Amino acid sequence: MAFWGLVGPANQSLMTRRVNSTEQGQLQGAIASINGVTGLIGPTLFTQTFAYFIRSDATLSTQHSSLSTVGEFPGRRSSSPRSCSSVPR
Repeated sequence: MAFWGLVGPANQSLMTRRVNSTEQGQLQGAIASINGVTGLIGPTLFTQTFAYFIRSDATLSTQHSSLSTVGEFPGRRSSSPRSCSSVPR
């Protein structure tokens, strides 16, 4: 997600090539309007989505999904299986 900021200018340059020089202002205004609207709606939408999924009575609970993802990380290796009896008390 850190590189997502590079996509906007690249897309904007591709769009400016497809319109006449007399329509550049309209294109830039439309892009700025879309960015403004998504800047207002996006945080609210994703906050509400996050709040829905972390509540205790959610039908699709993903509270521990990040922990399960870490546990299933493909690069993680265990040298040998460990038993509980080898743990010092």
